[in-house]
Amino acid sequence: MEEKKRKGIEWIKEHKTELIIAGVSIGAILVSILKMKSCAMIEEKINELKGIVKNMQEVPQLIKETDNAEGICKRVVKENVVRVPHAVRMHPRNLPVGYRPSSTRIEAAAKCGCELLPGQTFVKAYHTGGNAA
Repeated sequence: MEEKKRKGIEWIKEHKTELIIAGVSIGAILVSILKMKSCAMIEEKINELKGIVKNMQEVPQLIKETDNAEGICKRVVKENVVRVPHAVRMHPRNLPVGYRPSSTRIEAAAKCGCELLPGQTFVKAYHTGGNAA
């Protein structure tokens, strides 16, 4: 019995990265399913998940190519996340050191009542994610 327990613990230690990825993936899948409102959406997500499972089969090779768990998780998440279309409100954004906002961005911020600090620009509202147009 002790031998089985020891082998089980060793297996978990050897496969902890895969187990973490699987756990995160399953959690994300469950949240997605709980948020769905129609059968059509569920069918669409199932088809997407089939592609993710194919990608997950590539994880062992990914582990060999990447030297740490954080890098593996970032690559897996980046390749498998479905971005939801959403609107982004207008807002100030910090610029890299030495950059300055254009006069049109300064005027746009003033029209909206936004006071820019040094090293900031003003970003117009836009849509992103999915097939945002």
